[in-house]
Amino acid sequence: MSTDQLLNVFLANPSRNGKVDRRLHRKLDRFLAPLITASYYPKSQLILSSGQSADYLYFVEEGLARGFCFEPGKKKEITIYFWKEQSAIMIPESFFFREPSPVFIEVTPGTSLLQLSHHHLMDFISSNPEAEIISRNLVLQHREYEEMRYLHHSFRTAWERYRQLLKEFPMIEQQVSKGVIASYLNITPQSLSRMLRNHPHP
Repeated sequence: MSTDQLLNVFLANPSRNGKVDRRLHRKLDRFLAPLITASYYPKSQLILSSGQSADYLYFVEEGLARGFCFEPGKKKEITIYFWKEQSAIMIPESFFFREPSPVFIEVTPGTSLLQLSHHHLMDFISSNPEAEIISRNLVLQHREYEEMRYLHHSFRTAWERYRQLLKEFPMIEQQVSKGVIASYLNITPQSLSRMLRNHPHP
């Protein structure tokens, strides 16, 4: 896979139905594409820890990543985000504003990523004022994800949330444990098992 899809993610504006600025795309391709590197993870691995500032923006070529934190005062993991193929992995306040990340980010076995450093992207934006749209678009995409997750968790039943998860991430049952899925759905593993026994698999 080329870096073209990553550059499209940079420029896809949710408020404009994903329309991409082709002129700026060509500039990005010319200056940033040589700075984008690829990495492969045969095992689960943290690519960002809570408390660290995010130095890289990632793009999932293949596989899955998740963002999680720990329940205050406990060792229980709470999964907040999933990132699938052809999506950008980022925590805006950590990457753009250099704040400590509130979450850990982990990739699942067999995941391939493209990555671009904060330094290189900010240098490009500084020398190309019109490229500020990149940071705006990425923040908008992240906010849209968070809003959809909030709506799903606030107004849907656990079973409806589970079905929506499988629709968005068809292979997720083979990629993460049922405990991780339960934490994302905000239910206990026991509740998830009981729900699966009581409903036909979607």
